[in-house]
Amino acid sequence: MGSVEPLRKAAQRRGDKPAVLWDGGKRTHLELFHRAEALAKFLLSEGVKPGEGLAFISINTPEAPEIWLCSAMLRLRLIPVNWHLKSREIKYIMQKFWV
Repeated sequence: MGSVEPLRKAAQRRGDKPAVLWDGGKRTHLELFHRAEALAKFLLSEGVKPGEGLAFISINTPEAPEIWLCSAMLRLRLIPVNWHLKSREIKYIMQKFWV
């Protein structure tokens, strides 16, 4: 993984303060960091390597910041794809930016 210490220290400083809020819930800075770190470890165990692309197609969800943070931890190229796009548009994005 990339150097996560600055991210870890920032999460520790902010601790239990809300980082992500949505109707019916919240994630603290520490929760956000730990969930992103767990996702990063999983992706590494699946063979994902720094510099690779990670496409992300989703509606707005509380998990989105975890994916953003995880991609920063692993130095991945995050490719956000709008879920409203048609399949041909998604295919274009994947062909253009996946390399």
